[in-house]
Amino acid sequence: PAVEYRLTPLGARFVGLVELVYGWGRDHADALDQLQQRATSRRRNP
Repeated sequence: PAVEYRLTPLGARFVGLVELVYGWGRDHADALDQLQQRATSRRRNP
């Protein structure tokens, strides 16, 4: 049997927000990677 899924209007609005956050993360990926590396280093060398 086939199943069809659809977003509600509210869900469709949420997609736009997720896309904005995704774009921000992509634009700031280098800085986020540096922060992650520092946090990992601190956990290994307290």
